[in-house]
Amino acid sequence: MLRGGPGTARRARQDQTLRRPRCSSSLSRSKVDASSGAQENTGQRTLRPQACPGHARAPFFPRSPRPPIGSIASAEIGSPARARGWLGWLQRRRTRHRPTSPDMSLRYHALRFAENLDLHEHGGDRLHLVRAAARGAQLELPAQWLSYCLPLSGRLRCESLDSSWELDAGHAQLWREGPLRIGARQPCGWLVLAGSAAAWAPYLRQRHDDATEPLSADLFPWEGPAARELRRLTVRLTRRARDRDHDLAPLLEALSAALLDQQRDLHARLHRCSGRTLRRRQQTLLRLLRVQHLIRRHPDARLDLARLARSASYSPCHLIRIYRDVFDETPTEYAARLRADRAWRMVRETRMPVCEITEALGFESQSAFCRAFKHSFGLTATEARRLDCQAA
Repeated sequence: MLRGGPGTARRARQDQTLRRPRCSSSLSRSKVDASSGAQENTGQRTLRPQACPGHARAPFFPRSPRPPIGSIASAEIGSPARARGWLGWLQRRRTRHRPTSPDMSLRYHALRFAENLDLHEHGGDRLHLVRAAARGAQLELPAQWLSYCLPLSGRLRCESLDSSWELDAGHAQLWREGPLRIGARQPCGWLVLAGSAAAWAPYLRQRHDDATEPLSADLFPWEGPAARELRRLTVRLTRRARDRDHDLAPLLEALSAALLDQQRDLHARLHRCSGRTLRRRQQTLLRLLRVQHLIRRHPDARLDLARLARSASYSPCHLIRIYRDVFDETPTEYAARLRADRAWRMVRETRMPVCEITEALGFESQSAFCRAFKHSFGLTATEARRLDCQAA
């Protein structure tokens, strides 16, 4: 029996606790008694845990090192669903908004839902390949940039300073005038390859035809159905740019050559343009194509000749003369031909009444539309619609 106050019993219990042997498997930098089985620690992790006297020695199981965080091995830890999600996150993190080729000549962008990409903030020393398939994605291009646009599905909306229009799936467009905004309100998949003239220059080569003068290695504003080879090259370039493990220069050169082939008829008209040098003739063709674009984007309105002349920086008489020399028709005749083609499609492919077609095409009256239709195609609108019934 212990004598003393209450504190004496408490101190005795503490002394008994301190005398008990302890099991220690942690690292220590001090030397302990050799009888306890401990060894001198040198700062490295010991593979064998220390045992206490009177206890059985713990079995030794070598432990494999943990994979580093963010690696593929770490993604395989856990459920398969978690591994797939982690690997997908790693792939998106590696491919989104990063250079794709060793020479830093192309940059790949993947636009998500309602994301806006402004290329004014990026340098013009490289090409930019943009892929979008979500609703609300928008792309803004600076002025004087050459852009190639290809909608894969849906309808793509384009807006410039003076007009707005839509591109159908399978139709390609080359643009090099003012700033351009590209987007889609509905779900639409589209691809855009854009860059400055200096970024396009290494992939545009002068090609010689049967003529003595070499073909121009420049791309002009153009819109039309994309050839199958052109669509395949664009999709293949996008896939390899996303993977970031291929040299993209051969594909870029092949795509540029395919775009030049699409404009073969347009390049053949260069010798008709006024100008002593090739550069002067190219500038003349660019002005005339600007007039064509303005007529094509306002099919419902009759544009006066003064406005068309101002867009090309010509006088009305000079514009009519040069346009006829290059395209074998005047701007007024070109606008009338476009409106006649649209009238034929609306009469043949739709069941709209003639009065609604007259209003949609901007004719003054229904009789004026009927006279113009009879003059263009040699038959009335009613007779054109009966052709399907007679063929059936």
